[in-house]
Amino acid sequence: ARRPNRQLASGDFHPICSTPVPACANQARKVIAIQGCYQQMLSGRAAQLMQVRVSHEYGFIPEASANKYMLWIRFTVQNGDIRPRPIDLDVPFQLNLCHT
Repeated sequence: ARRPNRQLASGDFHPICSTPVPACANQARKVIAIQGCYQQMLSGRAAQLMQVRVSHEYGFIPEASANKYMLWIRFTVQNGDIRPRPIDLDVPFQLNLCHT
């Protein structure tokens, strides 16, 4: 039987390399995913990294897709099903786009 890694379980994460990360100087914006979906046009400014923060009390899982023109996030929930299913509720969350 595998034993859990206590250090990882406690949340003590350390970088494994010294690669520069994109700057996330922007403040996270509070947005709402209407019926579980959120779309945003990127207006030609491509993001290198995206941070999505949603309250853990919801138990929702964000799924993201993006290209150089648009960002799309949908929230799903896993209720013991094999696959997560989309939700149709409004979901408040925080979004931060990080640029190089």
